[in-house]
Amino acid sequence: MSESNELIEQRIQKIEELKNRESIPTRFVFSRIPNRKT
Repeated sequence: MSESNELIEQRIQKIEELKNRESIPTRFVFSRIPNRKT
């Protein structure tokens, strides 16, 4: 059980980091290439 718990914690941390990192860059991406995204 300890292994699965560690894996879950690692995944949660990675997801949080991705959200925090993308939270700001997403606006730059949309502003940079709005035609390709749409």
